[in-house]
Amino acid sequence: MTPSDFFRHTLSLAINGRGFVSPNPEVGCVIVKNGKIIGEGWHTHYGGAHAEVNAIKNAEENGESVAGSTVFVSLEPCAHTGKTPPCAELLVQKQVKEVFIFFSDPNPLVAGKGIKILQNAEIALTQAPPDLQKKYAFFYEPFQKYITTKTPFVTGKIAKSANGKTGIAGKSIILSGAEAKNFTYGLRQQHDAILVGVNTVLIDNPHLGVRGTSKYTEEYGDNAVFMNSFDKKQYRDPIRIILDPHLKSPFTAHIFRDENFLVVTQEVHKKTAETQWGSNKILTLPVLKDERFDIPSLLKKLGEMGIASVLVEGGSTTLQLFLDAKVLDQLIEYETPEIITHINAISAPKHCGTLWKEISAGKDVIKIWNGFCL
Repeated sequence: MTPSDFFRHTLSLAINGRGFVSPNPEVGCVIVKNGKIIGEGWHTHYGGAHAEVNAIKNAEENGESVAGSTVFVSLEPCAHTGKTPPCAELLVQKQVKEVFIFFSDPNPLVAGKGIKILQNAEIALTQAPPDLQKKYAFFYEPFQKYITTKTPFVTGKIAKSANGKTGIAGKSIILSGAEAKNFTYGLRQQHDAILVGVNTVLIDNPHLGVRGTSKYTEEYGDNAVFMNSFDKKQYRDPIRIILDPHLKSPFTAHIFRDENFLVVTQEVHKKTAETQWGSNKILTLPVLKDERFDIPSLLKKLGEMGIASVLVEGGSTTLQLFLDAKVLDQLIEYETPEIITHINAISAPKHCGTLWKEISAGKDVIKIWNGFCL
């Protein structure tokens, strides 16, 4: 295996922590000695041991010494004591010979400090070549945004017909097929929260869960193809956020099936909402003149709650709020071959994004847009 192969392998390990480590980043680590992998690991859950610790433990449990080894890690080893001790110091203590770092850590608490510790210990350091970093830069974009701005990375999702319609007003309609649905489960798994407007709750009564599908796939063309299997112990549903300024959501809706939700409403409805769901399930915000929430204020509040990424999943009006506020980082569009000609057909939101990737998913085409104009 080449260094590039080992780098890619760190990401395939890191993704095993997706959905469990936030607001920390997903990190993978591979330890190589005499040309073979002797240990590997990833950050498994928030507050748990980091990837380097788990990789060293894996090697030592197999009777291998990591002294004199080469370590590949997807993100710069941490240099501060948080939930766990500094990984950079651990690598020094274990007398590794060389460390290959895929990406520097944008966290101001780390930001080169881990590299400095390794350099001071005269451990050889190599960073991934710029072309490889550019190819996989998407992997840490959500963490980079959250750790530097304290606001969540925002992904929008919409399904639309071949003639640019997302549905029919007041009517529940399913456009995308089974393959796109499985892609959606993976998309949900990688976000901390799923957000919908109250009209989606009233019309579709959605579940908004991962549903424990046996597999999901993330495919980004030639950038990466990761397959991750998970069972009921390995997946988790993101928190469900409902924008409900006038408290119209039925108390029996599927989104309230367990305690994993947050209702955003106005102060005037706070007492009623708290009586129904409890104070820790309610976030109050003022509305603007058009009776809609101020989206930047909402994202600031969510960031303060430790929510590092949000998937805006429904519907067109809600997604338009995020587009108008110029806070969308990524848009996933499912384009289906169907045509909707109903007089009450809803047009898909217009945007100024740049097409990044296009993926076939059964009868649908999934388009991933980013680089939205500010």
